[in-house]
Amino acid sequence: MKPPTPPRTKPSPMMLAILISLSIGGLMSSDINLPGMNLTAMSLGVPVSAVQASFGPYLIGLLVAQLPYGPLSDAHGRRLPILVGFSVYALASLACAFPGDITVFTAARLLQALGAGAGLVVARAMIGDLYDRETAARVLGLIMPWMGASPAFAPFIGGYLTQWFSWRAPFLFTAALAAVTVVAALFGLPESRPHAARTRRLRETAGNYRKLIGSPGFWRYGVNLAMGYAVYTGYLVGSPAIFHRMGVSTAANGYCYILMSVAFISGNLVSRRLVKSTPIDELLTRAHLIFAGGALAFLVFSLYSPLNLWPMLILMAVVNVGNGFIFPLSVAGGVTGFPLPWCGIRSARGVSDGWRNRGVLHRQRQPEGQPKHEPVRDGVCDSRCRGLPRPSKADSAPGRRWPNLPALPGPGVLARTPAHSGLLLDP
Repeated sequence: MKPPTPPRTKPSPMMLAILISLSIGGLMSSDINLPGMNLTAMSLGVPVSAVQASFGPYLIGLLVAQLPYGPLSDAHGRRLPILVGFSVYALASLACAFPGDITVFTAARLLQALGAGAGLVVARAMIGDLYDRETAARVLGLIMPWMGASPAFAPFIGGYLTQWFSWRAPFLFTAALAAVTVVAALFGLPESRPHAARTRRLRETAGNYRKLIGSPGFWRYGVNLAMGYAVYTGYLVGSPAIFHRMGVSTAANGYCYILMSVAFISGNLVSRRLVKSTPIDELLTRAHLIFAGGALAFLVFSLYSPLNLWPMLILMAVVNVGNGFIFPLSVAGGVTGFPLPWCGIRSARGVSDGWRNRGVLHRQRQPEGQPKHEPVRDGVCDSRCRGLPRPSKADSAPGRRWPNLPALPGPGVLARTPAHSGLLLDP
């Protein structure tokens, strides 16, 4: 195993490629088979709805996977979860390509997500370990556009692979991507978590998760995300069958998702500018007006002219502009608002440093006398956090790290198109 590497000032091309692959693998796999969904159903001898139903276990797996990987990487180092997780991801992708029946296919999709989830969490933790604040912000600024564009280019790639070869080809592609990432990580990825900094307090972490679930702030901003995902995921699952009924070819099917990502990124960029001068909750109110307006117009249109392609794409793009606000702002509001002992989020530390450096975590306008949120070194934390030790002068020195802060899941699956983190970065 390679020794821990001290903070760097510039990522190597190999390191950047590995971090990008870790970050986009799980996101690409969720969408890459959408154009071939009908062919998958025909091959397995099941209705399309049965293949569509496998989308749910994948998203659940990607969500659940993020919970243990952070604490495990704190306890056992960063490399081990990545190597194990992406090995499972590669094998599960092969199982998706050659399933015996729909049950095996659905189970393989779940395992695929459980393995790929390692990249979403641990990659961000490694960025915080390896680079100083400014470099971490720049590295994330390079990675986030790839993550944001993945829902667009994944169906695009999947559509052509399906047309040229077979519906199995997209899964073979993700298996190859995962295998190459494992080999590259094995020989080119340093261990960034020193033994002295590792913590095995998994029981304490589990208790913190219970406190999170009981937090009103979690539900307040979590419901915002749930509403956005309910519409977005429903569209993703149902749209391939609709496009098929409209006569859209398998290759052209992939193009239909590009507008959605462009709309999401556009909303993301606008919200990045507005958040510097407008409170998050006020922006969320405006975002819901855009989101609800587009969704209602989509509903009315679908009732009276259900098989008209361009109006459907344009109205869904309006909905996704609203999601471009809702996803990042909900995550940012939650991160800065949880009064929990562990709310310094080490695995998203590079993101939080970017927020602080760009002035996004400025003191929000609040009623007189109410405590204001402040950024804390190497994480984002409410100044009222109980039990979180204050950094000593030595810990506050450049290049030092807080050894006992847990690596908790970043926004990964909570913002399925996670270019939202780019909202708070302006490299």
